[in-house]
Amino acid sequence: MTTGWLSSARPVIRTQVRWLVRSLVVCAAVWAVSLAGAANASAHAALLSTDPAANAILATAPPHITLTFGEGVGIADDSVQVYGPSGSRVDDGPPQHAAGGDAIVRVALRGGLPHGTYTVTWHVVSADTHPVAGAFVFSVGAPSGRLTAPRTGSPNASAAGVLYGLGRYADYIGYMVLVGTGVFVLLCRPTRQAIRPLRRLLLTGGAATALSTLALLVLRGPYTEEQGLDRVLDVTLLRNTLDSTAGIFLLVRLLLLLGTGPFLLLLAGRFGFPSALGEEDARKGRARRLGLSVAVAVTAFGLAVTWSLAEHASVGPQVPLAVPLDVLHLVAMAVWLGGLLALLTVLYRAPADQSADAETARCFSVVALVAVVTLVATGLYQSWRQVGSWDALVTTAYGRWLLLKVYGVLMMLTAAFYSRRWTAGLRARARVRESEPVPVMAGHSGGTRPERIGDAPSSTAPLSTASDTVGSYRRALRRTVGMEAVVGILVLAVTTVLTNTQPARTEAHGAAASQAGPVHVAVPFDTGQADGTGRGTVEITLAPGGPGTNALKAVVLGPHHTAVHVPELDVAFALPARGIDRLRAVLKESGNAWVARGLQLPAPGTWQLSVTVRTTAIDEVTRTRTVRIPGEGR
Repeated sequence: MTTGWLSSARPVIRTQVRWLVRSLVVCAAVWAVSLAGAANASAHAALLSTDPAANAILATAPPHITLTFGEGVGIADDSVQVYGPSGSRVDDGPPQHAAGGDAIVRVALRGGLPHGTYTVTWHVVSADTHPVAGAFVFSVGAPSGRLTAPRTGSPNASAAGVLYGLGRYADYIGYMVLVGTGVFVLLCRPTRQAIRPLRRLLLTGGAATALSTLALLVLRGPYTEEQGLDRVLDVTLLRNTLDSTAGIFLLVRLLLLLGTGPFLLLLAGRFGFPSALGEEDARKGRARRLGLSVAVAVTAFGLAVTWSLAEHASVGPQVPLAVPLDVLHLVAMAVWLGGLLALLTVLYRAPADQSADAETARCFSVVALVAVVTLVATGLYQSWRQVGSWDALVTTAYGRWLLLKVYGVLMMLTAAFYSRRWTAGLRARARVRESEPVPVMAGHSGGTRPERIGDAPSSTAPLSTASDTVGSYRRALRRTVGMEAVVGILVLAVTTVLTNTQPARTEAHGAAASQAGPVHVAVPFDTGQADGTGRGTVEITLAPGGPGTNALKAVVLGPHHTAVHVPELDVAFALPARGIDRLRAVLKESGNAWVARGLQLPAPGTWQLSVTVRTTAIDEVTRTRTVRIPGEGR
């Protein structure tokens, strides 16, 4: 009975493992295609508005440029640059934070600027320590025939940005290995034979974290200030980094690693378990275990804090709750993923000890369950906080990356389900194997006649079958744990991208804010009068500037940029894409302006604005501009 039952278990195990491997390979292939098609990481601090507005046409040059962001930003001397029609710089002095707070940046312009198109480029560091950049144009008088191309490249696409992103990923990997292996050694009680490969794994994690943190310190300056790699050792950039929030936490992370290093080296050495020592040595072993547990806890939570206080959790709603939950999320991630690598090391690199391996796997199964529950609970909160709506999951880059991460975690949980199954089977079969009587061969006991070769006792069959079945469960466990670890490393890569992507809630807020407020457009005209009195600009304001009912105000400025009276002014809108031919605004004079109330724009889109100005009984001209009406009403 026992022999047949154990023999039938082996093909079932192999069939289930093959089915699981094939299923996860297909899922991983779909996931890889999804990763390839995912959007690039976007900015963090949302630019809410600019003054002057992007693509605006002004009658006169403004005295300064103002940029308003959704959160506080850090600036440098060249964070805002303004180029004139000829391509030369026209900003006057470094940018400053306006009186409204760190979210408003203003730079002065030189006087006497000519007509033409001006390009504004900017790069700042958001409150969550990530650099963002952008550009826009506006015109004075009339657009130029030749424009200065705006610099719109993302800092993440530069050489320093790419290396910085790789360094962040290596930092996460090192932290995961360091903390996960430390917790595994303390809680899962691996055998003494397994300590040597785990020691190398622990030291590798610590070294990777320290070296990647040091690399991030020197790369931070060129990354945030858009400089080349030749400036990585620039003292000025390094000093600017150490004066920033991100630089301070990178330095704290490095010092924390150096402070806990000796304790981690002790953990990586010959670790004495109290159960294997005498009574007096056992007390010393317990004291040392307590000290090492404190060192691992300080390392795990201390390093996690340096990320949480410099990432998404440090800005936005509910920061006092978000930061500790983010710390728990990072620690749980490290315990699960790093513990998987440690268990995989024991199963592959350590000498086989069926009973000890089964007990170690059982202990880690309990630890991993607690870590996964913590990870899911804190992850749900973070997702709600950073996304904010169901629509944002599919309409924003952050939401799409988050869905990919959830997909990867579900793959890991599927493999983890089978890992727990193989662990339970391994423990049960190991107990069966230990309970089987050891056969006594002929000639090894007094008075027993030697048996012929080939006449082995029947009692050896169950023992051999049980041993083979234990090996089958151990091999199945190695495969599923390996798949968990591989997918976990990919999930960690997606997590790194998420930390460098603008949260969906912030992106939606920035998009809504960029649409808010009235639409302004300046339309230059010239009726061709010889004395020049037929030249000027019609400045039009459309409020609130969305589909539905709007109020229109038009002011006619003469050649000296003062309000003038004209005999007739006509304004009309058309939207050919929707078959809307001509909607004429009913204008009435009101002081120095022409106003129209109750103007109905039935649909969003790019409208054609036609302005007809008559300056005398016979002098008249019509000019056309495009006006973008956003898709949502105000």
